[in-house]
Amino acid sequence: MAKNKKRRRNRNDPRRKEIQRQREEARRRVAEQRRKEREAEEQRARRFALLRRFGLPVLAGLGVFTIALVLFRPAPELPGVQRPPLQEPVELAAGASGEYDSATPTSGAYLPGDPICGAFEDEISPEQAVTALYHGAVVLWHRPGLPESELAELAGFVDEFPATLVVSPNDAVAEPIVATAWGRLRAYDGADADVREFVQIYRDRGPGEATCPTG
Repeated sequence: MAKNKKRRRNRNDPRRKEIQRQREEARRRVAEQRRKEREAEEQRARRFALLRRFGLPVLAGLGVFTIALVLFRPAPELPGVQRPPLQEPVELAAGASGEYDSATPTSGAYLPGDPICGAFEDEISPEQAVTALYHGAVVLWHRPGLPESELAELAGFVDEFPATLVVSPNDAVAEPIVATAWGRLRAYDGADADVREFVQIYRDRGPGEATCPTG
């Protein structure tokens, strides 16, 4: 019985040429893909080298700049607020009196010990007021005879800021309300949201660190 002989394809067979073309095309695609991968890897390596050389110092510098900006940025200011000349903050002996530039002082000699805060029916002394300002409180002086509704509004501010606000009458005040903080002063026509904003912005501005007793 005769054996079947394996049929050989003619080199000019179109099907053989097509198979060969497909193989070459596959090899070309594989080679092209590998070339792109090598180029991408080289680009990543170059970017990483540049980042190590230049990027990290830049990022470190930006971090230092951001921290400095937060720490040393100027405190906010409100329009119309006066900045009287600062008097030297000298600590007085207990019971001593200070000399101030006005009846609503914004700096100067202060008393030892903790400041006082709250709403007072009787006028506090300039020394008590400056002591509160020195330790970061805001003092709201008001003209005697202020309407009860205005006094109630001021008392509400004290409830909101019990450790940083003093409210007191002042016989020398012509305006309804004179708001003072350390080195800042502004007069107001009534106890409104602008007064509250003054308290919010200028509290905790004094050079001292003590706080008003609360509770």
